[in-house]
Amino acid sequence: KTNPTMFEIWNELGDCIWKKGDKKGAQNCFERALNQQRNKVSLRNLSIVMRQQESVTNSQIEESVKISKEAVSLDVTDGTSWYILGNAYLAQFFLCGQLSNILKCSLNAYGKASADEKVLSDPDYHYNKGIVFKYLDDYTNALAYFTDAVTIHPHFNECIQELNDLKDQIMKTNNLIHNKRKIEKQEHCIDVKKVKGEIYGPKATKSVNGKI
Repeated sequence: KTNPTMFEIWNELGDCIWKKGDKKGAQNCFERALNQQRNKVSLRNLSIVMRQQESVTNSQIEESVKISKEAVSLDVTDGTSWYILGNAYLAQFFLCGQLSNILKCSLNAYGKASADEKVLSDPDYHYNKGIVFKYLDDYTNALAYFTDAVTIHPHFNECIQELNDLKDQIMKTNNLIHNKRKIEKQEHCIDVKKVKGEIYGPKATKSVNGKI
C-alpha cells in the first residue's frame, strides 16, 4: 500500500489477502489495480474471485465472463487467459442455465488455451475440459481428459471419482443396450417360428385339391 498507484502492488496485495481467505478484500484490491491500469492479471483474478464469493448472482457470473473476455482481448496469445475464460463459461453453464452453446464456448476457449504448455501441465485444465465433454455426452473424450488429469495428479480424488463414475455409467449403458438387443433378437426368432408354424406346421389348412 506504500504506492497504490502501481497496479502490480495491488495485484500482489490481492493475492496475499486471497490466500488468507478474504475474497472480498482480494476483489477490492484487483478492482483498485484495474482503476490504475487495465491489465490481464487483474482481470483474470477478478473474474475468478467474483465467482468464489458466498452469494453469486447470475449478473455477477455474466460480469465474470465479460471480464475474462477483456483479459483475452489484451493478449490473445496468453493461454492462461483463455483457460480462465473457459472456466468462466463453465461456471455460467452450471449457474445460469445448462445451455449447450455455453459449453461449446467453454470448449472453444479451452482449445485456445491448449497452445500454452503451462496450461497443459495443469490437471484442473484436463479435469474441467473432461467435465465439458461429459455434459456434451462425449464420453470418449471425457474419459481421455479425466485420465490425463489423474496421470498428472495421481491423488486428484475428485477427478478419480468422476472417472470411476463415468466408467460405471458407460458399462451399465452398454449392458442395457446389449440386453435389449438380446431380447429383441429372441422376440424376432419367436415371431419367425410362429409365422413358419402357421404356414408349414401340422395345423396348416390344405387346399381343395389336397395340396398345401
